[in-house]
Amino acid sequence: MNMQLSNHPNMNIPEHIPTADFHDERIALANWFPVIEDLDVPTPETHALPLDHDREGMPGWDTEKAKEIVEDLGGEAFIRSDFKSASHSLHAGSYINEPSDEVVDNTIAELISQHVMMQMPLGGQIYLREWLDLEWCLYSRHNLHPEVRIFIRDGEVVCHHPRNDWSDINGPESEFFDNAVDIIERAWDDTLQPYAKQVAEEFDDEWYSVDFVLTTNGNWFCTDMAIDALYERDDEWHGISDHSTQCEHNIETLAGLNK
Repeated sequence: MNMQLSNHPNMNIPEHIPTADFHDERIALANWFPVIEDLDVPTPETHALPLDHDREGMPGWDTEKAKEIVEDLGGEAFIRSDFKSASHSLHAGSYINEPSDEVVDNTIAELISQHVMMQMPLGGQIYLREWLDLEWCLYSRHNLHPEVRIFIRDGEVVCHHPRNDWSDINGPESEFFDNAVDIIERAWDDTLQPYAKQVAEEFDDEWYSVDFVLTTNGNWFCTDMAIDALYERDDEWHGISDHSTQCEHNIETLAGLNK
């Protein structure tokens, strides 16, 4: 059943429902990653690369240092800011496929340009991360790897959902969706839920979403977290973390926005 939003900003949001700015610092990788990196929760190897904002125009960076990091990561890397990867063109702005001056500089410049276009903050550094092989199907335009979003609130794990939107998939590719859902559910009790519980216990006074992906060699990695809160945009309230509208734990439903 499709739900319609009735979310005028003047409506009363229940006190127990968190609200936040879309650029809330608690969303930043610098806030949550150091915490989970010390847990028994697998994360991609991650290195910060400082940005130099003391110059006109685009901030600067140390290309040689970036190349060293890429080499240490095996010759390729994923890059992102505290808040986001290069959403509009992921490979152009978030994938460094070799440790050369041209590729490193062009990719970082594209990441920064996309952030400027999206009016997203950059912060004082960007991050170079271990490249995870998620190409479960080389001939598809979709991301067909198993990915799950888990919601944690006040120290408890409340629900989980397949992350990718595959609503337009049909034909042979639909088998990948069914397979991904099956893989997620089989991994839930013994692997994913124990990981999520560890994270929940560390953020026991917050509401967060926590994302895990499965690589082609069968390893789960925690790749992202975000505040599970409402934010106001264009005079309407929306959830920061995408959440199935069919779930009773959807924050917009809890706040009385879905009618």
